[in-house]
Amino acid sequence: MGWFTILWKHPFSVGDRIEIMGIKGDVIDINIFEFTVMEIGEWVGADQRTGRVSYIPNATIFKEPQKNFDRPYPYIWDEVKVTLTFKSNWKKAKGKRQKSFF
Repeated sequence: MGWFTILWKHPFSVGDRIEIMGIKGDVIDINIFEFTVMEIGEWVGADQRTGRVSYIPNATIFKEPQKNFDRPYPYIWDEVKVTLTFKSNWKKAKGKRQKSFF
């Protein structure tokens, strides 16, 4: 039933970045018994693939909530942290902008 639900309702597709059961990664395969997720993050920074593959039974979609990072928008939000110290020249950083190419 899990496989039919995945095919019919499309909670995720191959290529989507999801999180289920605490495993975050990219769906690389969906078959009749299980779907395969290439893990990201964990001990590697910046959401890079770790090389580990998780095989998750299709029935899990009835027991565990899923987070889909690719729907409804095809963008993954990230942030860039900028550290300013008391010795930083914040006026210069705020005031001057470099010319962009666009």
